[in-house]
Amino acid sequence: MRQLQQVSELLAPLLPLAGVAKFQTGLANAFAELVSADNWVALLYHDEHPPQLLHNSSSQSNPGSPIERFIAAAYLLDPVYRSARDHHYRGFYHLQKLAPRGFESSAYYKNYFLQTAIGDEAGYLVRLSERAFVNLSMSRLHHSPRFTSTELKLLKAVQPWVEQLVKLHWREYLRRTPDQLKSTLTWQLDTALNQFGRSLLTARETQVIHLLLQGHASKSIAEKLSITVETVKLHRKKSYAKLQVKSQAELFHLFIDSLSGRSRYRGGDPLKDYPRTVQLGKL
Repeated sequence: MRQLQQVSELLAPLLPLAGVAKFQTGLANAFAELVSADNWVALLYHDEHPPQLLHNSSSQSNPGSPIERFIAAAYLLDPVYRSARDHHYRGFYHLQKLAPRGFESSAYYKNYFLQTAIGDEAGYLVRLSERAFVNLSMSRLHHSPRFTSTELKLLKAVQPWVEQLVKLHWREYLRRTPDQLKSTLTWQLDTALNQFGRSLLTARETQVIHLLLQGHASKSIAEKLSITVETVKLHRKKSYAKLQVKSQAELFHLFIDSLSGRSRYRGGDPLKDYPRTVQLGKL
């Protein structure tokens, strides 16, 4: 009961701030009183626009920083984003529950996630409309302890309040600032992920490569596609040869690099316009 009263006292003052920029800082400060975190990030995803960083409590958002690399393309492989996009997940989440088996062995984890120094992550996925949702992410770095079961239960318990506040704020915020969205590049990076490699690989090889990029291990891929682990390995070997990569790390870099010129992307397999396309697929 005391915790619920504390939640009410912390979140009630945010109501008058709905629709103004101070809301994000106010919400981050309120959560800091409930559960400590090393970083608090708010991201807006929309079907027709690149992700927008709405709030970042970290000062590290300079070009080349993890958050900038995430927004540029790496977010497409993020288990939280994929859960929202592919499985329409909403509400409170804990990364440990959403990440696929073998996540820590994936190229995404080794080549991007480790660089963020995040040791644990929890947050909320709040859908604003059929085409837009917000991710409120709280993370603890490796030097901090993971979220305890008590803290996770508290965060999950306050989800209804958070969801209503977020919907109230960002719907009003977006209504007041339409130019912010109109000025961004209109395109769908998800299409690029879905099409990646299709011009060079078979349908099954493409499925295997996409699941590898999303962090699935061979056993997990075999279960999802109803094939044997050995068949997965065979498809992976053939795909690597066609794409001229030798490891998951090189596959990850090829994917990210092929999207680096996203302003020129007009659909189809991004490898078709990639500089190495002349050689790709000829092995």
